Amino acid sequence: MRLLGATFVGVVLVVVAAACSGDDDAAPNVTLPPIVTTTTVPTTIAATTTQPRFYKIQQGDTLGKIAAAFGLPIQAIMEKNQLTDPNKIFAGQILELPVASEIVVTSLPSVTTAVGATAAPAITTASPAATTAAP
Repeated sequence: MRLLGATFVGVVLVVVAAACSGDDDAAPNVTLPPIVTTTTVPTTIAATTTQPRFYKIQQGDTLGKIAAAFGLPIQAIMEKNQLTDPNKIFAGQILELPVASEIVVTSLPSVTTAVGATAAPAITTASPAATTAAP
């Protein structure tokens, strides 16, 4: 019986020793997936204008066509360039185009006066000095 007890203790020690050994070659190499993190970065898109400050009149241009092309009122272009007659422009003439923030509408369009005709609103071009407050 002693021999059987000693054998049992020996087997237990061998099993325990084998379990505690540092030999991990039999275990598969398992790696954890990378930790995915997300961060939000606020972005500000700078507003840019594509409207030029000056326009060189081409053959066949009218002030109405130029105003429509740049989305500007005819009156604002006339005031910016000291024009008194919208028909007195010529090819090669350089027009300064008003910036939309410079345009001030001073009255609402009037009620229809004739079939399909309305009066144009009064428009003025603000000068930088007129739009700044006194210190």
